[in-house]
Amino acid sequence: MRRKFRWLWACLGLALAVGLGLSLTTAVLKSAEAATAGLGIGWVPYAIGLTEPVDIAFTGVPTDTRMFVVERAGKIKVVLSNGTVQTTPFLSITTKVDDHYGEMGLLGLAFDPDFANNGFFYIYYNDMGGDIQLSRFQVSVDPNIALTTEVKILHISHPGADNHNGGDLNFGPDGYLYLAPGDGADSNNAQLLNTLLGKVLRINVGGAFTSTYTIPAGNPYTQTAGAKPEIWALGLRNPWRFSFDQLTGEMYLADVGQESYEEVNRRPAASPGGENYGWPCYEGLHEINPGCPMTSTMIVPIYEYNHGDDDGVAVTGGFVYRGGAYPSLNGFYFFADYGSRQFYAINTANNVPVDLGQMLTGGANPSSFGQDPQGELYVADLNSGKIYKLTGPPPQPMQTPSFIPLILR
Repeated sequence: MRRKFRWLWACLGLALAVGLGLSLTTAVLKSAEAATAGLGIGWVPYAIGLTEPVDIAFTGVPTDTRMFVVERAGKIKVVLSNGTVQTTPFLSITTKVDDHYGEMGLLGLAFDPDFANNGFFYIYYNDMGGDIQLSRFQVSVDPNIALTTEVKILHISHPGADNHNGGDLNFGPDGYLYLAPGDGADSNNAQLLNTLLGKVLRINVGGAFTSTYTIPAGNPYTQTAGAKPEIWALGLRNPWRFSFDQLTGEMYLADVGQESYEEVNRRPAASPGGENYGWPCYEGLHEINPGCPMTSTMIVPIYEYNHGDDDGVAVTGGFVYRGGAYPSLNGFYFFADYGSRQFYAINTANNVPVDLGQMLTGGANPSSFGQDPQGELYVADLNSGKIYKLTGPPPQPMQTPSFIPLILR
């Protein structure tokens, strides 16, 4: 058991057991694909045979059960609902992708909200110059094969270092496309409004199939002199995976720390933007640059964990469970640490965290999570090339009713 959770089990174990209808223990099970203490969950194999999977996406069409897995070298594979990986890639752009460094490559995929009608999808990758490229492609007449025509939407210069590329992109409930580039290994970028690095960006890619995008009128810095109007929020180091709650629309964003702390941030659905996540003034909840100018819009993370006691190396953000298969897990935000292989869940109703232990063994590195239209969750293991699906607690047994004898007089 990790040290920061010992008091939680002592103080909150009974409350969680009652609230979830589950039996809690204090032993964290380390075996792969086994029921896990606290929530009674595990991961079961779903698909195998992939190479360095770094993102999982679904089209969002309710009747489309296919999973799309991004391979870092520059391919997107289709996984059928029975776990079969299609041999022919959905898209292959390996000749355009620079993946010579572990944090580089084809990193993100998002399907257009109107994919059923327009067939558009967007990818985020490092081009052969090491810069960040956001591009749009379109599906062909074969639903499992994309056209090779690339429409370049946004290019972000990434000079110097190879790391801190970020890489995630998602459409928000508002229909706009959000993406989160890292700071380019230059922490100064995170607080500068004249660069797109170290930010959350929001753009409008709706409309005709052209190479342009527009700036949503509500973006917070459209009237700020010298500021990039695409910026939605700032103060990030290397955001590795963010997501929107399917039910509430809230954003959950995990930011990889530097020396000591990993953090998870939560942004209200009604936010007007302009949040400052604190880097490089703060790492998690801790001020690391005294006197660093901050604003009242700084977001305080809902959770942090440190690198001591083998707790963490780099956070991998996940999703809030909204599936119907395991109602007792509803509202828990699941995430993991890429290096320590620890899994966590946060009860979003009260921000209480649960340490789930090393749920996958054998050197597994959880590189990304995925969520299907039904709200069920998946996780990718970079090393083995496997995708796992979340399995929840077994159904609770029916309770034998007790009757008080009725004596008639």
